[in-house]
Amino acid sequence: MINKTIFREYDIRGIADKDLADEAVKLIGKGYGTLLSRQQATGNRQKVAVGRDVRLSSKRLRDALIDGITSAGIDVLDVGECPTPLLYFAVYTQGVDGGIMITGSQPAGV
Repeated sequence: MINKTIFREYDIRGIADKDLADEAVKLIGKGYGTLLSRQQATGNRQKVAVGRDVRLSSKRLRDALIDGITSAGIDVLDVGECPTPLLYFAVYTQGVDGGIMITGSQPAGV
C-alpha cells in the first residue's frame, strides 16, 4: 500500500525503503505509465525518460520504477545518473512523452 502523504502537487517525496519501497515505486511507475497510455493520441508507442541522482538507493528505485512503467506498455529511455536539468534536456530533445527524476532520500545512517 502506498502512503498518500508522499504525493505533493508537483512531485512525490519520501524516504527510500520506508515510503518508497520497491513495490510502492513499481506501482507509481505503473500508474504513470497507465495514465500516459490512456492519454495516447496516436498509435505510436510512448516513451518516458528516467534520470537518477547519485544516492545509493537511486539504482534500486530506478529499477522498480522502470519495471512499473514498462508493465504499462511504455518504453523507457534511461538517462542514467545526472542532474535534473539534464533530464529536462532529454525530455525536450529526445522525442519522449514525459520524464521522471529520481531523488529519493536515504534512511538515516546510510
